[in-house]
Amino acid sequence: MVESTIKEIRENQAEKEKTKDIRKKLVQEHEAIQQIDPENDERIKRKIEKLKQKEKNRGNKKKVAPTIQPKAKEIQKVVFASGDKIRLKESGSVGEIIDVDKNKVVVALGNLMTTTSLNKIEHISHNEVKKIKRDAKMQPKADSLQRTNHLLDTKLKFKPDIDVR
Repeated sequence: MVESTIKEIRENQAEKEKTKDIRKKLVQEHEAIQQIDPENDERIKRKIEKLKQKEKNRGNKKKVAPTIQPKAKEIQKVVFASGDKIRLKESGSVGEIIDVDKNKVVVALGNLMTTTSLNKIEHISHNEVKKIKRDAKMQPKADSLQRTNHLLDTKLKFKPDIDVR
């Protein structure tokens, strides 16, 4: 706007009347811009306040969450009995409870029996046990995998030549 005003004044060779008219237009546009800015400032301030409130709400949610979690853990205490299917949390091995003491459990993991604490095991359903066993059968054992790799290598190195001596 300023550049166009200067250009118009130069084109009119600085005549007094036209210069005054051009300056009036410039002043009017400047006032219009100043009226728009306060409205934008108010909107920006409102947006900033909303963002601050959202951040405070997020902070409150974070503080509230830890107090709720211990209650869920207290409710989650499970009573184990012999014959229940369990999974070891550390290794993911599936087994069956043989005997339960106060803090210890005797678990059968296939042919292996072991004693562990209650906090190291978790309850699983019979369907999960079946799924885990089925998946274990589908995975090739290391021994069969080595034999398969050896057969592939010999097939790749096969030469269709016969050496008759």
